[in-house]
Amino acid sequence: MASETQDYEQFIETLQLAEETLKQQPDQTIVPPSAQERPLTKEMVSTLPVMEIDETNQESVAPVSADLKIEGTIGEGGMGVVQLARQKSLDRLVAVKTTRGGGEQAMLSLLQEAYVTGVMEHPNVVPVHALGRLNNGAPLIVMKRIEGVNWQDVIDDPRLAPDTERADQVWHIRVLLQVMNALRFAHSRGIVHRDIKPENVMLGGFGEVYLLDWGIALTLKDESDAHAMAPSKSRSKGIAGTPAYMAPEMTLDDATQIDERTDVYLLGAVLHQIITGEHRHLGSNLFEILHSAHTSAAFEYLASVPEELANIANRSMAVSKDDRFQSVTEFHDALQNYLEHRDSLALASAAEERLQRFQDLMRRKGEEDTADIQIIDVSTEARFGFRQALDMWDGNVRAREGLQTCLELMIADAIQNGNDMVASALIKELPEPNPELQTQVDELQARRDAERAEMERLRQLQRDLDMSVGARYRSWMMFGLGFLWSASTWFAGYDQLEKPLTDPSLLEAHVFSTPKVVGIAAVLIFVFRKALFANAIGRRVTFALMLSLGALVAMRGYAWMTKMSVVDAQSAEFFAFGLTAAFVGLFTDARISILGVLVFWGGAFASVINPAYQVFVLAGATFVFFTGLAWFWAPGQLEKKVELIK
Repeated sequence: MASETQDYEQFIETLQLAEETLKQQPDQTIVPPSAQERPLTKEMVSTLPVMEIDETNQESVAPVSADLKIEGTIGEGGMGVVQLARQKSLDRLVAVKTTRGGGEQAMLSLLQEAYVTGVMEHPNVVPVHALGRLNNGAPLIVMKRIEGVNWQDVIDDPRLAPDTERADQVWHIRVLLQVMNALRFAHSRGIVHRDIKPENVMLGGFGEVYLLDWGIALTLKDESDAHAMAPSKSRSKGIAGTPAYMAPEMTLDDATQIDERTDVYLLGAVLHQIITGEHRHLGSNLFEILHSAHTSAAFEYLASVPEELANIANRSMAVSKDDRFQSVTEFHDALQNYLEHRDSLALASAAEERLQRFQDLMRRKGEEDTADIQIIDVSTEARFGFRQALDMWDGNVRAREGLQTCLELMIADAIQNGNDMVASALIKELPEPNPELQTQVDELQARRDAERAEMERLRQLQRDLDMSVGARYRSWMMFGLGFLWSASTWFAGYDQLEKPLTDPSLLEAHVFSTPKVVGIAAVLIFVFRKALFANAIGRRVTFALMLSLGALVAMRGYAWMTKMSVVDAQSAEFFAFGLTAAFVGLFTDARISILGVLVFWGGAFASVINPAYQVFVLAGATFVFFTGLAWFWAPGQLEKKVELIK
């Protein structure tokens, strides 16, 4: 490293820089040596039209033909001066740039600037109105007068920014983007600026940005191009540019290394100044500054500088041109993307604060002042913030890592709370898979699925045993069946009163009334089938009724076959109906068992006292029992029973 420094110091000494140059400030431009060959010659000035200027303060003294009247000085440089003038023919203020003194170098630089600026008709380049010469032979340029402020002045004092503008870092980057637009156009014309710095940029009062001072620009065109009035890089010798911003190739006495990527470096040096507030190359003397430019070591920016912006700056100022952005357009797009990304970064930063709060709440979970609603709110806000940041910029690493951490905490909390649905939904959003968490979620989901299956089984069982399902229709059916059955039996009893109980015709009439009873029941079951078969208990009750009817048919058939007396047959039915009622009551309502036993078995014993009225007792018992069923199974009574159980 020491040998490289010594070699470069010896190289600088061979350049034999002028004493005035060695005394210059690092932000002042080093102009090419006067011996540099240019396509422009002094003789060309003589071909320019003569332009008379009124430099007096009295109208009467001014030549009649003078169209320009000087009204003041705008600025002065080492070789030129810019004055404010009024163009009488158009009654407007213009800027007039002339040389300071009559040196050939200053004259040729001014002519070059006029040519380069004139051929670049671009919104970010100051328009040239005219090019001419004074009576003394000195050239002058008439340009648009810019009402504004120098960019360097705004960097030094943000209060000088145009009205309504806030000169923060983003504002300065947007100014730099407009400077890039001028350079993109210049490069398309084969011209590199070589002296890009805030001092060479003017800011208008309405957002205009102008890149000035093209005096040391080079053309990349072939020397044979007759229109290449700017000096060709192949014939340019000596160091030129502003040391504080120079690219490494500009510190050599060989302009052939200069191309569009040299301007990329200079733009990066301006970006560096925007970020840090200091020049890219610092030192106590010109040699140290030039050596800094020559080596251009990567700069380590403060942690407060966004990583993306720091990378952009260092890439634009890489020592090797191949490592830089290969065009101003590429650099422009990178900065434009950064401006879009910074909003994403801001969202990620806000979400990180929410994430920190979420982590604090999780550590204190279980304490009295930590509510689940707080955890839900802050975790949702953090997750939403990271998600928004990624929607704006998918490459936001901070947002991606923050979302990963946030979701993992939310999933762990959901697992702890046994909420498998939330955990399963969240784990699908993880930017990066987490096998361990996935296993825990799968295990939780399996447990919860088993629990839900068991709960569903119990609910189905409850529904199957719910007597309220179809209760209204079941109740009406039982009342209708009891009324029709008992009425049919009651009217049949009058025949039994008129004949002896041993008369075979009574048994015959009793047996052959069975199809009527079964038919009535079948019609009612068909009409109310949807309600009766809606659940298991309804089906069981219906099947019990059907079985009892089947038993009735079998009993009466047996009585007919054995020539049983009608009294014995009806007595058997009393006991059979009592048993059926007791059976139905066992799986529906205990009161039904009691009612059935009391009504039918009580009726059986009562009919012994007077067998002749046995059929009327049977009809009454049937009506009372089925009416009781209709009452017990009525929706209102079932609700009262449920409330009583609760």
